[in-house]
Amino acid sequence: MKEFLTADMVRTSLANMGKLTFEVTDACNLQCRYCGYGKLYDNYDRRENKRLSLNAAKRLFDYLSELWSSEHNMCVDKTINIGFYGGEPLLNMPFVKGMVEHIENKSIPERNFEYSMTTNAMLLDRYMNFLADNKFRLLISLDGNEYNNSYRTDKNGNSVFDTVIRNISLLQCTYSDYFKEYVNFNAVLHNRNSVEDIYSFIKTNYGKTPSIGEINSVGVRKEAEEDFQEMRNSYNASYMQAGKPDDLQKDNDLDFPGYKEVIDYIFEYSGFVYNDYFELMFGKSPKKIPTGTCIPFGKDLFVTVNGKIFPCEHIGHKHPLGWINEDIIHIDEQEIADLYNVYFSKVDRQCRSCKIAGLCTQCIFNMDKLDMHPVCNNRISCDREFDKYSLFVKNFLRKHPGSYHKIMKEVILH
Repeated sequence: MKEFLTADMVRTSLANMGKLTFEVTDACNLQCRYCGYGKLYDNYDRRENKRLSLNAAKRLFDYLSELWSSEHNMCVDKTINIGFYGGEPLLNMPFVKGMVEHIENKSIPERNFEYSMTTNAMLLDRYMNFLADNKFRLLISLDGNEYNNSYRTDKNGNSVFDTVIRNISLLQCTYSDYFKEYVNFNAVLHNRNSVEDIYSFIKTNYGKTPSIGEINSVGVRKEAEEDFQEMRNSYNASYMQAGKPDDLQKDNDLDFPGYKEVIDYIFEYSGFVYNDYFELMFGKSPKKIPTGTCIPFGKDLFVTVNGKIFPCEHIGHKHPLGWINEDIIHIDEQEIADLYNVYFSKVDRQCRSCKIAGLCTQCIFNMDKLDMHPVCNNRISCDREFDKYSLFVKNFLRKHPGSYHKIMKEVILH
């Protein structure tokens, strides 16, 4: 079997990771219709109102802190984001407070720490003092106005919009400086809202540009496919249907449909963008890892409420890379490398014949039939399809000539 990853590469990633995320509880005080852990999906562990063990999480942090201070560390004064995730993380504040206290009492000269949390804001009034005092980067889930937000309900199907808005306003009034710097919004796009609806409501009321994503399309149950398709809404189509899409573009440039494709194209095919000094001097090396899958822990390490370890929170729970409990931390770098090498070997031939392999964002763990014969649906294997992609980029630049300058200045130079 071809070796794409080694145990040493996995260990180096652990020693230089940028984010550590805890699923502090799988309990939630809402029952959103499109929830990634709800009735639409079957790729997650059963929700049983559990809480992650604080002692187990502390053991993991201490284990990682030794790596951050080891010879595998290649960073100086790096900031690691400690994320708290759910369920609804505010339902397990003893864990959050205990973990922050543990981290603040540690002395790790090579690392700084910041905190983040995604919340539905239902309990924000109770805990906003702690969040503001510790400068949590807060991402509040809100889909727009009351109708836009109507898929987000309590367990009895009742609207929670008024409670959420009241708590957000209380936070904004009580901690205005904190709100301006550390609070933002995350919205799910569906058939009861639009990019324009979401943007207009949040920008008008809070002066923020929200992060907007489509309903998760990975792990949908066959029986729920019709319901999923009913709620689904295309980001690009919704953006272009806005009354004045160019007005949205002014504040939301890099999310404007087409920008990502153009940025990727310039990086990969222009011939004058280099990631480092060695690329400039010796040219770009051929892509070694199939698909766009991240090197494990290169960006994040995610721990579920059951103690399973994953490279991020965006993949199903079927393929853990390790696990923790109060007594044991099981992270076997060679075992992880071998697992990835098996999966990469299954798709290597497809990737080598793909015309856009260098731009790939397909995570192997989100491919169907991974354990048997995975097939990438994003693959472009013929020149005709690649020419269509190139033509799209060139037409975009003709229509938006100022975008090239913006990309060169704000993306590439920064």
